[in-house]
Amino acid sequence: MENINVRISKSYKEVLTYLSLLSPTELQKIPKEKLEIYVKYMDYSYEYKIDKNKPIQNQNMMAETKAILSNLFRDYFANDYQKQRILAKEKNDLQKIENIKKEKYNPYKILEQRNESKVKNKELVVYRHSYLKELIKKIKKLFKK
Repeated sequence: MENINVRISKSYKEVLTYLSLLSPTELQKIPKEKLEIYVKYMDYSYEYKIDKNKPIQNQNMMAETKAILSNLFRDYFANDYQKQRILAKEKNDLQKIENIKKEKYNPYKILEQRNESKVKNKELVVYRHSYLKELIKKIKKLFKK
């Protein structure tokens, strides 16, 4: 697996490739500082080509690139209605992930499973009383008094 810094620098190259397709007026919506960061940290040796015959959903791009482009769209290009829908979907997705984590790592459920496995593994042990030992204990008690 690639180092995260390598993946980010490659994704910056992909992002800049897509941003190069925008008109100058649309490109001005994105802060210059953000663009400068992409240029500064992109991987110059990485080659990325856009297949203009495919829609953007079918392009072969990294997950990091998709995330950056979606954040750029949400922050700088989406209208208010689109922003609200995107934020609501992100919130819903995060809630689903949290619910899955809660169910998977629920401490009560984990303890219950452990206790069930302990009970299943235990066998009933029968202790037999020895009358001789009982007699010896009673005699010792008498002498201690």
